[in-house]
Amino acid sequence: MQLEKLNQLADELAEEAKQIVTKVASFCLHYAQAVKERPELRDMLINRGLTRNFLDNAERAGNGFLDSRLLLPSGMQFKSLRACPFSIQKQALEAGVEVWDSQANDVRLIPVEELSPRQCAQIFNSGTIRSPAQQRTWLAEHAPKNETPTDFDYQVTRKFVITRRAGKWSRALVKQWATEMGIV
Repeated sequence: MQLEKLNQLADELAEEAKQIVTKVASFCLHYAQAVKERPELRDMLINRGLTRNFLDNAERAGNGFLDSRLLLPSGMQFKSLRACPFSIQKQALEAGVEVWDSQANDVRLIPVEELSPRQCAQIFNSGTIRSPAQQRTWLAEHAPKNETPTDFDYQVTRKFVITRRAGKWSRALVKQWATEMGIV
């Protein structure tokens, strides 16, 4: 019984969401046409509480430069995708994007909404999507660099001397010890 109610609720919510998406797309078309005829309409809507960013994106969607499904989401992946051409937006939203997985040494197809911030940086590049080969290069360039080697007796940094055994002393102190021992 509860499963039937849950399924019914899911169907109702899915239908409502589809109607909202349709209304948003309709609004974008209507707004883009209206603002062409009466540019002052934009300022009037801003005075009524709509944001400039929302209206700019709605106009882009109405003019066919932005997929209307990107109008409401605000995640980093959607912001990056908005900068891409319409054909890339549509393809990425419908099929996902190719992501180079360096651990598996393979390409995976991941839905846009599941991308992590690190993957967004790896994939998106100023209005384009990097190919898997470009992603591999990007990952190599942005790999964490180990500045401290693991096989050293001591390391001299700008201000400290670091030894393999637990210890970190200022250069001035080490210099004082060396002077006292007659090394320097």
